[in-house]
Amino acid sequence: MNLSKRIRDLIIEIVVATTLIAGVVIYGFSLPPGTRVDARPFALVGNTAVVFGFVIYWFRGGVKKLAFWVATLGFLAVHVALYYFVVARIQPFPTLYYVPLDMLELAFILPLMPRLTGVQPR
Repeated sequence: MNLSKRIRDLIIEIVVATTLIAGVVIYGFSLPPGTRVDARPFALVGNTAVVFGFVIYWFRGGVKKLAFWVATLGFLAVHVALYYFVVARIQPFPTLYYVPLDMLELAFILPLMPRLTGVQPR
């Protein structure tokens, strides 16, 4: 990767991170005083970013294949449905519990992705 692409990627990453942080701060200030923030949506977004960030990174050789994106979207739908119907109903659900759940989810996705897409992990 040449220097101009690295600089471009760095600028994109800084813009994305700044936008996310600004959104969370604005959301926090928009709440009435004394209101507790429901962290479950943020936990879902963070957990999803971790799980599918690894999946896309490991199988980056298939990002130009439709089968890769169909399988990824299928896994994403199952991920969100399981979170919504199971994990979100457990009160309280400590954030630390996402670590073993992520490992289980990745252990489930890793062997299935090559079978569904024909793409091998790097």
